[in-house]
Parts: sequence; structure tokens; C-alpha cells
Amino acid sequence: MSIKNICLLTDFGNDDHYVGVMKSVIVSKNPNVNIIDICHTIRAQNITHARYILDSTKDYFPQSSVVMIVVDPDVGSERKILVIKSDSKYIVAPDNGILSDLINKNTEIYEITDKSIYLNDTLHTFHGRDRFSPIVAYLSLGEELENISRRIDISEIVLLNDLYTAPDANVIKGKVVHIDGFGNCVTNIKSDILESAKSIKIFDLELGEIHRSYYEVEIGEAIAYIGSTGLLELGIRNGDFAGYNSIELNDEVIVTK
Repeated sequence: MSIKNICLLTDFGNDDHYVGVMKSVIVSKNPNVNIIDICHTIRAQNITHARYILDSTKDYFPQSSVVMIVVDPDVGSERKILVIKSDSKYIVAPDNGILSDLINKNTEIYEITDKSIYLNDTLHTFHGRDRFSPIVAYLSLGEELENISRRIDISEIVLLNDLYTAPDANVIKGKVVHIDGFGNCVTNIKSDILESAKSIKIFDLELGEIHRSYYEVEIGEAIAYIGSTGLLELGIRNGDFAGYNSIELNDEVIVTK
């Protein structure tokens, strides 16, 4: 049975031809598939940023989907190409820890082993076009994953530490994992560990209580709040918090209780 949707998540940006070429390869093999662009502006080679975007969007992928993730600092190496099964979805990604938050001991994990389905096996800098796109097109046509792969154990893949900060009785140390187009800074601190938070600090800037939304402060005022993904965010009402304060990904955020 064919799959209706292919969802793309990459760090290729929107200024080059890379995404368009991958879509062309996919559609040339399956003209009936619907392609959904999740995000192409992952910071270049930034696995942490990609993990945040993946974890924030995974619950909204439509049923009957193949998700293709190409954030691949080790492109051209012998790193594996993985496929995991999740409900009625396949997720295809390089073996670099990007799937860490989706995998547990019961996850079905496969390594692609059949190179005959690749578009090209002699070039080594654009695996998104030459390898990932043919793989997801193949799966979208309803072909059997087991025919092009071997099932592997969780011990055979790269797994990274938890993306989210652990709770602490007094001080919680997190970091910025995403800066959106408005300049809002998303942290890796979940709302459920923020009870009785008294102070939130990034660099020398200290924010007070956690608010519900921007309307609770004046225009131009900095604010801490719980965003749409259930994580602590820092922003400025009608302003660019990251730009104004020169915030970058991985900058430390400290919460004092």
C-alpha cells in the first residue's frame, strides 16, 4: 500500500537548489506523493537544533507518512542511514543521534543496506539527492523496507544525551535550542519543572515571573513565558529578544527557585 505524504526536514536553507532537486527526484519516482516542508532552516550541521524541531513537530506528521531528515555533518562518511518505524510512519535519517528522542528499546530500527536503489553511489557530498530521496520515494510506493535493509539493535546506533534539562531543587541550568523568526528564544527547560521559579537569567539580563503570553507586559518589555511546545521561552513584546540581546543557540539560561 502506497504512502501519501513525505515530510522534509533539512538544514539546506531556501536560497539554493538543493531542496528543489530532492523534491524532483522524489516526484520523478512517485508523482502521486504529497510533499510537506517541515523546515529547511535548521542551523547548518546543528544536531541539537534539528532534534528540537523534530521533537516539536513529530506529533503533527500526518498518518501514512515518510519523514526524511537530512542534517548530516558526516555526509560522505560510512555513517549509517537509518529508518525507524513509528505507528503508520517511517522516519529516515543519518545515524548521528538526531533520532535519540524517538528511540527506545522497543523501537524497530533498520539500516539501509541495498545501494542499488541509490541515484548515485560515486558522488559523496549530496546524499540528500542521491540516497535519501530514492529511499523515501521507494518507501512511499509501498515497497518493503526489509528488502533494502537489515534490522539492527539499539546498541548499534549513535544515541545522544537527553535534549531537555533535568529538574533540580534549587537551580536549573538550561540553554537556548531555537531562535524563531521573531527573535524569541526557546529553551530546553520544560514547564513541568518550573514550579516556584523566582528568577530567570540569561547573561546579565534577569527576568521576573513567568507569564502566560505577551499581552501581560508592555510593548518593548522583555518577558519569560511558556511557549506552544511547553518549553520556557524568552522574548520581547513586539520586539526581537535575540537580536537586541545578541543571543545565540546554546547560550545558557539559569532558573533560580
